[in-house]
Amino acid sequence: MSAGGGLIAASSVGSAKSLEAMQWYTIRTRSRHERAVERQLHRQGVEVLCPVVRQFHSWSDRRKLIDRPLFAGYAFGRIVSSFEQRVKVLQTHGMFEIVERGQNQDVLILQEQIDAVRTALLEGIPFSEHVFLSAVNVCEFGVVRWMV
Repeated sequence: MSAGGGLIAASSVGSAKSLEAMQWYTIRTRSRHERAVERQLHRQGVEVLCPVVRQFHSWSDRRKLIDRPLFAGYAFGRIVSSFEQRVKVLQTHGMFEIVERGQNQDVLILQEQIDAVRTALLEGIPFSEHVFLSAVNVCEFGVVRWMV
């Protein structure tokens, strides 16, 4: 697999005060719906990070450079932890769940981890997607540990 990377653009909305109340959550998507969920949440005004890696894919007749999600089946969204906002996010087509550690125990992603992923992608640090990533790995060990 070739290394490289990119970001699907993240959007920021709201005032500085409302941004302070927002937290990053791991969003689990249906299989191969990461980009569709990212676009829909972006239209709803949700800041989303859906990191991708650029790789060559071979078919029997050609090779093509494609973007694949770094964390297949996952994206990261920055939302206010209110019932209304959660319902809005969960009703997005292609969404599966907001990852929780237990019943009503949300798993928050630190801003530093999001910044580290963005920095690695922008600086072109080589890495590839993690095929067997699970929500537990993302949430308990941190996003950054799967880089490299």
